[in-house]
This record gives sequence, C-alpha cells and structure tokens, in this order.
Amino acid sequence: MGSNNSSLANASKDEPLLKFVGADEIAANSEFWRDFLSSVGSTTNSSSLMNFEEADKSLFKDLKKNNSCSHNIPNLIQFLISKMSELMGSPDICEDTILIVQNGLLILRLSVKYLMEHCNESRFFSHFCITSTEDMHCLSVLECLFPVLFKLLTNLPIQDNTYLLHCEAHLLCIVLLSRQMYKELSAPLPEVYVSVVWGKCAPLAPALVYRLLSNFAENRPVPAHLHGIEQYNLIWRAASSIAGGLLTIVTFGGYFSRSTNNSVKSDTLNNPHITIVEPVKTNPSTDLLTSESNIKSNEQCHLLSNVSSLLLLILTTQAGSIEKTISTYSESGTKESNSNGRNPYRTTLFSLQDEVNQKNQIDPIMDTTPLLPKSTPRLQPGGATLNGHLNIVTQSSSPQVNFTAICDTAASTLSQDSSPLLLYLLVHRNTNFHSFIMQDRGYEKLLPPLLNILYKSQSHNSHLVYMALILLLIFTENEQFGRDIHTTDIKWVQWSANRRLSNVSYGSLTVLVLCRTIQYHLNQLKDKYLHVNILATLANLSPRITKLHPHACDTLVNLLQLLIKRHNKTVDVLRKMSDDNQSQSVAEITKLLSNMPLISSNTEEEMVQELTLLEEVIRMLLEIINSILTHTMVSNPDLIYSLLYKKDSFAPLRSHPSFQSVLQNIDIVLTHFSKKIECELGPQPTQPQEVMQVIIKHIGNTQRSCNLKKFPDLKFKYVEEESPDEFFIPYVWSVVRRQSGIHFKSESLLLFSTAHQNTHNTNENDEINGDNETALNNGATDHDQVLV
Repeated sequence: MGSNNSSLANASKDEPLLKFVGADEIAANSEFWRDFLSSVGSTTNSSSLMNFEEADKSLFKDLKKNNSCSHNIPNLIQFLISKMSELMGSPDICEDTILIVQNGLLILRLSVKYLMEHCNESRFFSHFCITSTEDMHCLSVLECLFPVLFKLLTNLPIQDNTYLLHCEAHLLCIVLLSRQMYKELSAPLPEVYVSVVWGKCAPLAPALVYRLLSNFAENRPVPAHLHGIEQYNLIWRAASSIAGGLLTIVTFGGYFSRSTNNSVKSDTLNNPHITIVEPVKTNPSTDLLTSESNIKSNEQCHLLSNVSSLLLLILTTQAGSIEKTISTYSESGTKESNSNGRNPYRTTLFSLQDEVNQKNQIDPIMDTTPLLPKSTPRLQPGGATLNGHLNIVTQSSSPQVNFTAICDTAASTLSQDSSPLLLYLLVHRNTNFHSFIMQDRGYEKLLPPLLNILYKSQSHNSHLVYMALILLLIFTENEQFGRDIHTTDIKWVQWSANRRLSNVSYGSLTVLVLCRTIQYHLNQLKDKYLHVNILATLANLSPRITKLHPHACDTLVNLLQLLIKRHNKTVDVLRKMSDDNQSQSVAEITKLLSNMPLISSNTEEEMVQELTLLEEVIRMLLEIINSILTHTMVSNPDLIYSLLYKKDSFAPLRSHPSFQSVLQNIDIVLTHFSKKIECELGPQPTQPQEVMQVIIKHIGNTQRSCNLKKFPDLKFKYVEEESPDEFFIPYVWSVVRRQSGIHFKSESLLLFSTAHQNTHNTNENDEINGDNETALNNGATDHDQVLV
C-alpha cells in the first residue's frame, strides 16, 4: 500500500492527472473522462488520486495556468452533466455511473476550491467559460451545472450506494457558493448566486428545500458497509476524510476546542487509511441530568444530514444581500427571472406545512400588533442586528414536511450550531411550524436541550448561547407555554455534583438555569444583550410562575443580593476615586480595583457604565419579583420566605430614586408577613417549618389586604432589526467552516475581516468569583435557615 509520502509523490507523477491539468484540451465527449474517473483504485498510479488535494500544489498551479486554453474544467462539467442526467433518466441505477459521477464531483470540488482561493472573481469565473474570455457574466457552464445538481439532489433516491454521491454533490454546491466568503459583507452577492436565485434554479427551490430539510430530519447514518474498512476508492476516501474531520471536531471538544485539538484533526486528515467512525459521546456528568429525559443534545447530525442543513442555511439566510444583487442580476441579462426580487429558498422555508397535520391556523401570538416601544428590548445576537424583511403568506400548495421529525432531530443535535439556527428560522418565520410547536407542545422536546445549552454555557460559543436564549424568549411569548411548563413536574434534577433537586417543574428549572447563566456570566456584564435576553425571558414567564421551587426562589433572590452587593461596592469605589482623585496615582487606583473581586472594570468611565447596567438589571429583577407577587403570590410561598430571609439586602436600594417605586410592593409584603410571624412565633422564630406554615396561612388574604400597586404587565417580544445579514451570513459561514470538514484558507476570506469577535469562553471570563460560586455549586438553600 505504501506510505502517505510515497502516495503524495505518486500523485504528482500520475499520467491521467497530468493530462487533466495539462495544456491539451480533453473534449467533453472523450473516453478519457470515463477511464480517468472509473479506474480509481485499480492501479497503483491511480491510487495517488486519493491524495489529490494533499499533493504537490504544482498540480493545481498547472491547472490554473492551463485551463484557460485547455477548458478541461468546463469540459469535465459538461461530461458530469451528461452522466448525472443519465443517472436520473435511467430506471436502474448503474454502479459504474455512480462511481464516475462521485469521483468527478470530487475532482471538480477540489479544483474549484483551489481556483477560488487563488483567483479574483472575474478570473475565477473565466475558468468556467468555453471561450477564452474573462467576462464575469460568461456563466453558461455553471448555469447548466446548478440545475442538474439540484435535480440530482431532489430526484436521485438516497440509498447505500448513492449516499456518498449525495454528500459530494452537497459539498460541491457549498464550495461554489462559498465565493461569498471571499467578498466583504457589504458587497453584492457573487455572480454565481444570480444563477442560483434568479436563474433556472429558482423554480426548483420548493423541491430542493423540501429535500434538504427532509435529509436533516431523517438524519440517515453513514451506511454500515462504510464503517471499519480501509477506503481504496477515491470518493470513499474523500468522504471518510470529510467525516473523519467532522467527527474529530466533535470528539475532541467541538468547535470551541483549543489549538491542541487542531493538531489531532490534522493528523487524522493526513492518515491515508481513514475509517468512518461514530461520534464519541460527551461525558454525561457535564450535562443537566433529569429523571424525565436523557438529554441528547450532544449528538451530531450524520454526514448527509449535516451537509444538507449547511446548504439549506446558506441558501435561506440570504435576505438583504438579495436586494444588493438586483442591479447585478439586471446587468447579467439572466432570462429566467424571479421578478419579485425575493429569495425563493427563503420564501419556501417560511411557508412549509406539516405533512401529518395540515394546519392553516395562525398562532395568536404571531400577530403583528406592535407593542409599546418601552416593552420591546433590542436583541442583537453576537452584537449584530437581525431582521428578515419578507412577509410570507402561506399557500395551500406549499411543500409539506414532517414537523415532528424535524423537532426530534433538532432536539437531539442542538449543541451543533446548524440545528438551532435552522430551528430559529422555522420557529420565528414559519407560522405553520410555530403553531405546531405551540399547539402540539413540540417545545416539550426542545426545552430540555435548550436549557442544557444554557446550563453548559461556558462550554459553548457565544452565538450558540444567544440562539438558545432567543428560542426560549420566542417560546415565552406564548402565555400557554408559561402556564404549561409550571404544571409539568420532573421527579428529580441532578443540579450539581452535591445536590439533587426533587419535584421540580420545568418552569422552576427554567428560572434556575436562567439565573445561573446570569451568575456565571457576571464578568461579562458589558455584554448587554446576553442579560437582556435572559431578563426578557424571565419577565415573560413572571405572571405565570406558580409553585416556584425553593431552590429556584433562593437562586433568584441570591442573584438579586449579589447584584446589589456589586452595585454597592461599585458606588463605594467610585466615591473613593472621586474623593482621592487628586492624591492617588493611576497605579494606586488600579491596585484598588484589583482588590475588588466583584469589580470587572479598570477605569472610572467603565465603572460608571457598569453601574448604569447594574441598575438596569437590578430594576428589571425587582420588576420580575413584583410581577410574581401581584399575579401569583398565593401559589409562591417559598418566594415570600426567600425574600424575608434576605430582606436586609434591600436596605441600600430604598434611598435610590430608580428603585423606590418597584420596592414599594416588596416592602409592603415583607412588612405584612414580618408582623404576622412576630405575632404568632415571636421576634426570633426557631423553626423554618413554622415560619412556612404562617406564610401559607396568611398568603391567601395578603394581596387583598395589602392593596398592592398594579404595574403594567411585562411583555417582551423578540423583534429582528433591519439587517439580518450582518449577523446571519458571517455566522452561517463560520458554522460551515467548522462543520463541513472543508478547510478554507482563512487568510483569503474577506467576509470575516470586519466581523471578528472575541469568544466568551476564555479562561478569564470563565472564572467565578467566590461570592456566587457557593450559590451555584453547593446547592445550599436559605429555606434550611431560620429567619432572624
């Protein structure tokens, strides 16, 4: 078999390869293509094709130099078009033709990727023209290739012998569309998108979206005969490398792995005899374990499901970019027009119907009635704005897919970025899918893995955490969702290594996880949108919170206490800095700040900004507690107990004008119960159970006798901003780079040059200060303490 080095050496001497990259033209109908692409693995020399991409780059350089006169790339495309048409037109699938097409698509993908990395746009497209020209609009070969590829994906049955052919066809589409990464975000779409969006492919959009989404939902595993065997066939070798690379990422810690993992991935890809293996499951002790559901959100999409979801995201997240390209489309003179200027793939995705339950009713919460500006938070995942601007009207002729299967696959793969992204597009923009989730309680499958992502937020990239939060926020807009999750109990939850909680509702668990997420990310207080998303979700739940678990009550009040303590220390430091401003040096002030573990800012200006944010978060938490007291106090005696136990924490806020109005109800309730407890148990009660009995005894009449002030209901609605592309397009392509197994040279990519952001899972931000570490991990509860 030889070593990898000898194989690489053979690749640069292989006669068929040298002829393909040479200056002599090979006609599209030449027998060379059949011999070249069907003989892989049968001779020693042809086995060097298995290392084509890893071989001496002189092969690609020769191809780039000679293709302008040889036209071998467009001739290969024409040959493949004829063979793919032959596959689709024959009642019997020919194994030899499958092999030829597989190998040809792989050779084409590798060639396209190299040209894309080493040519400007006009030069790149000139390689696909039959005549010698650098005219950007000469796309006749690609215009013919995409429709045939799309028809192949939609019409060719997915079987064991066609599985890898489908995968390679998906990957070729992804590579061709990846031209977008080589342009700045503000630029119009690459010319190749004109063919895909407005050309002959546009009528194929419904069938293609249906097939891609069905592939994702079915999540077919790699065929059994491809496991555990040495891959001598070119396409099997290539697909194994792709799968091996993808699964290596999964196995060694996901996309957020450190540099040491990259070396492992590289070693795996360079192994000449890769076998397809199943992903290694993450240690379950790191997950949020419950009695009711074994959370499987750490599973990964299988190869075909993965590449299908990636291609679907690329096609459906193009929104504002379509408008920028209208002028390009007009100049191109494309005959097949999509006259309304919309993205047909996006339109199709947003109008899909459930094939099992065809429901045409629109969920009441999906109305477009504007809310008061004050009650609508600006939510910007990743610091960029989100907005889709299509108003899709569902038609009875819309494609029908299995919504239940989509939910099942999404729920089990939510830790893989592509799944929550796809789920977000469906939940937020497809009214049929949203109604299905709410009316058929599809959220019951999705809520546990979403909470698991937040529970493990330090282990995930920030974008994934944002998407999980936004999905939760959208769910909480539905009042029935808020009621249901507080009446659905879990026997036990393994909250930490030292504590197992019993008889917890999904509502209480949601409150626990959200409060825990805020506590874990206090060092990221400047990340305003993280906390706004969490607080908006809690606020939407607050009027319907019932029977809140004692540990959830303590966690909510402890969070408020921690923020008040941080607020007080920040005020003290600012006051001291102001008093001693003339006498203290910058070094002394820095030293003072370093001794304050709750203070994360380094300058006075940053501290003033942090103080403002702290006040906003504290006020929001007080409003949430107010909402619970005014709507569901009777069913939340444990919250009264927690507030009584921490009542001294509120003292510093009473003199602050920003908090006086929202503290009024809380003070009235605390004063009322303090008098009742003192009257029946004395000034210093000794038994927590007796205190709870007094609270339960009098809680039914408290709201009427205390005459609590009514505040406007807290209702937050997720609203996309006007530029979805600023967030979605860089995010989607970053997911493609991580999940596709295709190595794109980062130095050539302009899309991310101005969109680079620091991740939030560094060691510095992962540190938890001593004040909240105990509350998070040891599970101590104030309900075991006696009120003093």
